[in-house]
Parts: sequence; C-alpha cells; structure tokens
Amino acid sequence: NPFFSAEWVFTWLNHRGGRVFPVTLIVRDADNRLVAAWPFFEYPAIGGRGLWGGLSDIADCLEPLVLRPDDVLLRTVFEALAQLLGEYRFIWIPLLDENLVREHLEPALQTFPNLAGIHRRAPNYFIDLTAQAGFDGYLTNTVGSKTNRDCRRRLRQLEQLGQVEYVTYRTPDDLLRFDVEMRSIEKVSWKGREQLGHLSKAGSAEFFDELLPKLMALGQVEITALRVNEMAIAFEIAVRRESYYGFFHIAYLPDYHKHAPGRQLMLHNIERAMSEGCTGFDFLQGGHEYKQKSCTGSLELMDAFICQRSLDGRLNHWLSRLVRRLRGAPKPQHQPRDEKQQHRAQLERPHQKVHGHSRVVFKLNHIISCNPEELGVKADDKLIRKYHRQKPQQEEPKRHQKPPETKLLRRPTALI
Repeated sequence: NPFFSAEWVFTWLNHRGGRVFPVTLIVRDADNRLVAAWPFFEYPAIGGRGLWGGLSDIADCLEPLVLRPDDVLLRTVFEALAQLLGEYRFIWIPLLDENLVREHLEPALQTFPNLAGIHRRAPNYFIDLTAQAGFDGYLTNTVGSKTNRDCRRRLRQLEQLGQVEYVTYRTPDDLLRFDVEMRSIEKVSWKGREQLGHLSKAGSAEFFDELLPKLMALGQVEITALRVNEMAIAFEIAVRRESYYGFFHIAYLPDYHKHAPGRQLMLHNIERAMSEGCTGFDFLQGGHEYKQKSCTGSLELMDAFICQRSLDGRLNHWLSRLVRRLRGAPKPQHQPRDEKQQHRAQLERPHQKVHGHSRVVFKLNHIISCNPEELGVKADDKLIRKYHRQKPQQEEPKRHQKPPETKLLRRPTALI
C-alpha cells in the first residue's frame, strides 16, 4: 500500500493534525516485533467518537500494512477491530479488497457483537502488463482497432498544430520548473471547474505542495507532460513503486479536447510502463468509461461500516443507512458543457418562460405558424418554405367531453 508510506502519513498528519486525533492499530508477534499496522483517525459520532480509515479523504487504498501476506496474521488484524469497537461507536473502512472482506473481515465479524454494513463501490481497474504480447498486441486485443484508429487520427491532427513531445519529470528540481504550468492546466480543466482537482481544491492543494517533492526525491512519483510547440497541454501524475505503476491524476486543457490529449498521454505511459518492466498498470479508484475500455481486469472494492451493538451504535448505524439512501437518490442531469450542445438542447426541448414560481411552457410551432404570402414573400422561396408550418388543427372533442359552450356577451348600454 504506497499510500500508507511514512511520507504520505506524516504529511497528511501535518496538514490535519490540528483537526484529527490519530489512532493506529498495531499488531506485534511473540518477539515483540511489529508485524502489522493500520492507521485510523477519530471522527465525531452520535454518543461519542468514531473511527475513519486514515487518509480516507486523499488515498486510493486503505488496506492494512502487514509484514507478510499470512492468513493467520490477517485474521488477527481484523479480529483486533473488536478492541477498537469497544471504545468507539463505529469504524468506517472504505476501499477494501473484496477478497479481504470475504476471507477475513466477514469471518472476524462473527467473533464479536457488532452491526455491520458492507457495500460495493466502483471497481478498481488495471492492466496486467505481463499478459500482453507487446504494446501493439495490447492495442489490438484490448483497446480495439476502431479506438486505435481514432486515436491515431487525432494524433495526426495534433501533429499538424506543431511538434508533439512527451516529457517526464522525476526530480524535485523538475517539479519546480513544471509546477506553474501543471497547476494552470488543472485550474482551467473540467476537474478544476468542478472542484475535483488535487492541486487546486481547497484542503488538498497545500498537502500536495509538501508531498510531491518528498515522493519525487525518493523516486516514488513522476509526472509526464504532453507538449505541443513546447507548450504543455496535458499532464499525468503517477505513483511508482518498483514494478508498480499507479495512474493517480490527469488533466488537460479543454481547448484541445477534440484531440483527446488525456488518452494520448495515457497510452504513451502504458507503453512506457511496458518498456520499463512494470508488471501492472493500476488505474486506481474510479469507474470512468475510459478506464473500463482500457483495462484487462478489475478488482472489486467494498466499504465496511461497523457499529457497536448498543443504543448509540444503532443510532449511528441508522444514520449511515439514511445518508447512503439519500446519496443514492437520482441527481438532476448537468447541463452540457459545450455551448453548441447547450444551444442544440435548447432547440430540442419546449421553450419555457418563468413567471414568479409558475412555469409556462409553449411550443415553437404555435408561434412561428404563418402564411408567407401574407408577409409579401413568394411562396416558392426555399428558406420560407423550409420553415413554414401549418397552423395546428383544432382537436375534435372526445365522446366523454362536452363541446365548449359559446356565450354571447351583452352589449353595454353606455360607453364611457
């Protein structure tokens, strides 16, 4: 778990230290040697305090650290949650591997009283690079010939704009030279506009300001940029550990969206990971469509919410179910980001006028119906004939409906 390294944990505590209280589950063997650790932090709860998985707001993997993948050790780690549950109202652990949940967590929950809710979330997609017959074979067998041709066509269009190059930054000095460009790209990208960018979002920008130089000095992070005429139009941040490649963050300039710079940069790094001897390309969390189309496998992830079997624990368990149900309600669709799409959607749906709290809807064909000859225009004009609409015919009353009555207004006896 690279996200539980000392650099990640202590940098996170440095920026959250005044607001959170860290709690670490530690397991030692008979010789008093540390064999497992699992960081948490306290969180307010009904009737007391609860525990959240450490770095749950920034990390992509929250599995416990173990000295060796031993079944007995893992069972001991999960059974030790009973000690924490004796002092805290609940324990929330997201992003757990389904195998850990089925083989170790669920059997451990049978050994002590609790109220547990275990739910699925978006899978973690990956590419098994050892099973690929080269990069061309990966493009043919996984990406597909149609998508591959489309990417090459877009790349040729991008090359018509100028010289295209890929640059990889691996040292803190490289980061200083590229930092301003990288943050500018994220700020104007769709992630920056929706407050999803790691480098520009409030609460995480300062965290990565301190973390990235530390990780790059240890060779655990590298940044790759796609440049056109020496101007960066996209970048990707990768987590590196020996033969591991983690696809952590990517952003690009929206003006180059039609050239698919994000996909171009991703495919370049997949090829580079193969050439550097990586065994896997991890897309990390997020069920985005491009990850599903580019992966060769997926790892099922689950969230676990474990509560005390007490009155306070039941209240926290009920509240978690309520929040989950509310979050699962359908959300209104967002407006298209493209101005052309907004204009097209406006023409397709009925026009609307809003008066106070009421809404009046009317159709276009009731407004533009007219006779061209009445306007002094020749009826054989193609433009007029194209947009001419017949007036809607009055519908006949149905059998169960009475025809509308016609009332004559009495003429006033005096006019003022």
